[in-house]
Amino acid sequence: MPAPSEAATNQSSGFAATRILFLGFAATLFAVRVHAETIFNPIGTEDFQELIKRFVDYALVLLTPLSVIMVLLTGFFYMTAGGNEEKVKRAHKTLIWTVIGIAIVLLAKSAQLIIESALGVKGSG
Repeated sequence: MPAPSEAATNQSSGFAATRILFLGFAATLFAVRVHAETIFNPIGTEDFQELIKRFVDYALVLLTPLSVIMVLLTGFFYMTAGGNEEKVKRAHKTLIWTVIGIAIVLLAKSAQLIIESALGVKGSG
């Protein structure tokens, strides 16, 4: 069987390209319109500032009772140490980390309010 000539090869590749273009345009002409559902937003807000406010408020609600529990637990550690150096050190470390945690939570709320004030955001304190 003789090899196809160069002209025949170019003609068949041009025909294939024309067919692909035609089918591509035909697909856009007969495209079916889709009536998609909207995606449920579980956060309930579209605003980034509101999202940060909700996150910080949630952290305050969650971490305030937790910090009280940790302070009480630290007091329990001090009371039950009985002069044992290791237990006193453990109670002291627990108290330090509890105070650091409380400071971080309060600074987060303060930072949120300071940034909102600097940006001129109103009504979200």
